[in-house]
Amino acid sequence: MLKIRKNILLFTLLSLLTSCTNPNVPEDLHHYCNQFSFQKAVQSHLKGHLDYSIKYYDKDELQGLNGVTLSYDFSNEENYICEVDQIYEGIYVIDNVIKTSISLDKDGTSDGYIIKTTTTTLTEDDSDVDFSISTSTKEENVTSDYAFKQFQDKFFGYDLNGLYSQGLYYGDALYYMLDRNYMFMEINDEDNTLTYKLDKTYIETDNTYIAYEYKVDSYGMLLDYYNEMTDAPSEDINALQRKVIIEMKLSYN
Repeated sequence: MLKIRKNILLFTLLSLLTSCTNPNVPEDLHHYCNQFSFQKAVQSHLKGHLDYSIKYYDKDELQGLNGVTLSYDFSNEENYICEVDQIYEGIYVIDNVIKTSISLDKDGTSDGYIIKTTTTTLTEDDSDVDFSISTSTKEENVTSDYAFKQFQDKFFGYDLNGLYSQGLYYGDALYYMLDRNYMFMEINDEDNTLTYKLDKTYIETDNTYIAYEYKVDSYGMLLDYYNEMTDAPSEDINALQRKVIIEMKLSYN
């Protein structure tokens, strides 16, 4: 059965790996991965944009879409900026919520910020239109330190047993995968990035095919990501033939 996991390609492997000691690892890869630094990644990527989408298909028909756009600027301690829009379609609509927007606004009465969350809901009614759209907004006052820490943990990742993970900083995960997975990595000399690519592979425990490719910069920050998971073919014509495609594109200023 096809399963969707956050960061499926990286973090389930970390517990199996210790350090890079394999003498077969090319020296240039070893040197490149030694550059990765969570602290430098954060300080060098304080302004940027993310486009994210996850699409769910059954028998090549789109059944659901979850899309996210994020723009942020934490380079100025006096004026943090962060805006997130998330849309839901098909199977990803839960409790009739079709959009969530989050913004970080300066609190004019203090040195803190206001996190404003606006939820858009589609509700069926008895009118001729058959549905209505409503919005609700909630606000939370936070300090500037809290706002930055929350963004850092959710966007870049956080310290988990000595490794930074669960975010878009992939440096620690890649370094600890290097010993066994170096053959899937390639340095791109033209832009000084590293690509990790796994061609279509059968996962017997899930009866699923998976393929993915992603690119990071020299600090270990994700630049783009593509992941495709597909149910293995079945002779049962009534069986689900699901495919999930996850894509991310990032740019930094």
